[in-house]
Amino acid sequence: MDPRGTKRKHSESVQDGLVVELTKLNNDSANLNSDMKAANEDFAMMYKSMTDRQAEILTRGLFLEEQHRRVIELLNRGEDVVGVTSTGDEERARTSGNTDIRKLARESDESLRDHRV
Repeated sequence: MDPRGTKRKHSESVQDGLVVELTKLNNDSANLNSDMKAANEDFAMMYKSMTDRQAEILTRGLFLEEQHRRVIELLNRGEDVVGVTSTGDEERARTSGNTDIRKLARESDESLRDHRV
């Protein structure tokens, strides 16, 4: 065989090998691209879920804060939160109940401040 024919066959086999490797690389690149797109969509869904959850938590926190303000306003006005009673024993129970409610209000106020709501 002539040296040119050998070189040409060698060149063709190298080209064929290169085409195969480039095809594999192209397929792997396409697979990576689709995986990246799927991961991006997954992260977008996770982010939306987290922001929805955060909004829900903030809404609940604001509701609790409003309820807390109402309780404090009732206590500051000196209204009987427990209820109206007529006997002496029940009067003492009502007073201690109001004290317990004031203590609860103070503690909940501190808790809300600690959680920065």
